[in-house]
Amino acid sequence: MFRVMKLLLAALIGLLLSTCALAQSAMPTSDSGGLIVTGQKWRRDLRDPSLDRDPVEETNDNMAAERRRRDVDQTNDLLRAQGMPVRDVPAPELKSEPTSRREARAAYIYEIKVRNAGDKEIASVIWEYVFQEIGSDKEVGRRRFEGKETIARGKTRILVGRSAIPPTGTIDASKLKSKTAEKYAEKIVIVSVVYSDGSKWRSADSN
Repeated sequence: MFRVMKLLLAALIGLLLSTCALAQSAMPTSDSGGLIVTGQKWRRDLRDPSLDRDPVEETNDNMAAERRRRDVDQTNDLLRAQGMPVRDVPAPELKSEPTSRREARAAYIYEIKVRNAGDKEIASVIWEYVFQEIGSDKEVGRRRFEGKETIARGKTRILVGRSAIPPTGTIDASKLKSKTAEKYAEKIVIVSVVYSDGSKWRSADSN
């Protein structure tokens, strides 16, 4: 009986120690503004500019062009009846680039997953996605974004930033295969936090 109680006591102590260690690891660091970054990733995105045009606007433009064509046709009928020169039908107006000049444009999407482990609700966050050479502190790229996202206490959100500049700014990210990508370490820096009550936090190392 004594041996069973001793084993139960040891198991209980081990459970308490594990719980304390987990709680300590989940606590925000003093320079995070109450935020814990639990994940990050980036990707390259290609977009066709022609897809950005409003279909309603395009329909209205087509209807206006058709009205102009009918007006010219009616005028030409009157001119022909009088033996006078007719007018040319106006060419349609092109508001978008010609198809031959349309090219898919690259954008780079940067995402971080954060959890509010602080005592206040968060209204916005300024954060940076940093790239460094592995084995050294040499920085090869830094992208800064502002996420105006409400994050309640204990809640998790994904903040997304978009940039036309590739991660390192010096190489084409489309050529970043797995072997090349391994040359760079990724780090997330929380620059500043604005809370819903109007108070603010800012990293001491921020510019």
